[in-house]
Amino acid sequence: MKVLIVGAGMQGQVITWNLGRNPAVTEIVVADYDEGRAAFVAGQVGNGKARPQFIDAGDSDMVAKAGEGCKLVVNAVIPEFNKGIMRACLKCGAAYQDMAQGQTRTQTIDEAYLDQMTLAPEFEKQGQLALLSTGMDPGVTNTFAANAVSYTHLRAHETPEHLVCRLLLEKKKTITPALFYRPHSLSP
Repeated sequence: MKVLIVGAGMQGQVITWNLGRNPAVTEIVVADYDEGRAAFVAGQVGNGKARPQFIDAGDSDMVAKAGEGCKLVVNAVIPEFNKGIMRACLKCGAAYQDMAQGQTRTQTIDEAYLDQMTLAPEFEKQGQLALLSTGMDPGVTNTFAANAVSYTHLRAHETPEHLVCRLLLEKKKTITPALFYRPHSLSP
């Protein structure tokens, strides 16, 4: 499986390290505005599977082009770019995962989340997966709970990253393709 990681900061570095050791991942594109940082991360922790690439996370078309052939695009940049990267995934056909919701220059946390949710019907229509706010809390907790209840569980040897990769590979037809998780700040 080929994965695009948008952002080579500390989150991108840890994600690259984990995915580089996952046998299901065959290629990792570590993309960042700072191509030198992307090269450093790819070379230091990519386990021979990663290559760097320049990317402007604010350019949805550039992200879509970089995501061509990828099964998953992991958004490891600030929440300001969440919706644009989601649109890029819709263009290139990759699943989407981000780490966090957050206040942007123009939206509160809740407004930004609800804005991302407007893309849920498009993800569902295209049969694509979108995992929102999968940072440690509440994201990973919500992901584990939802998947345990819906159709699977974390196997004893798996890390959260392995679970996400396995879910993408096993993508069962009995579950709604677009999985969106609600942050704690919003009522159900």
